[in-house]
Amino acid sequence: MSKKKIPKASKKRLVLLGPLSAIVIVFFVVQFFFYTYKIYDLNKELNHKKKEYNSLKADEKELRTEIDKLQDSDYIARYARENYSYSKNGEYIIKINEEEKKDDEDDNFNFNVNIDYPYIIYGVVIFTVIVIVIKSKKK
Repeated sequence: MSKKKIPKASKKRLVLLGPLSAIVIVFFVVQFFFYTYKIYDLNKELNHKKKEYNSLKADEKELRTEIDKLQDSDYIARYARENYSYSKNGEYIIKINEEEKKDDEDDNFNFNVNIDYPYIIYGVVIFTVIVIVIKSKKK
């Protein structure tokens, strides 16, 4: 069995272009996953904004009905008595403190990873490829 001899020029091309092509492929794969994650994150944010928009639309409807109610002088008098402690002649006002409800935001832990610049990943991948190339040369 005879072994085929590989010319020196081909070896040089393989040594130079092999790791370079591997780096380019890894770069594009990382970019693909990075942008896929970014699209997922933006879709999640879009859904959140849609919910917030619908909530604000509902609040707008409530405020518009409140504006309509405030056009009535009887409603204004009752509102002032309830909220600002105004009283009619002969009325006594007794305030009762209500306990404030705690926000549930502290209970909900939201872990959001935001990687804007994946250069650290690129550096690790390039370093790994260089180490593999150097070890393969030593053999």
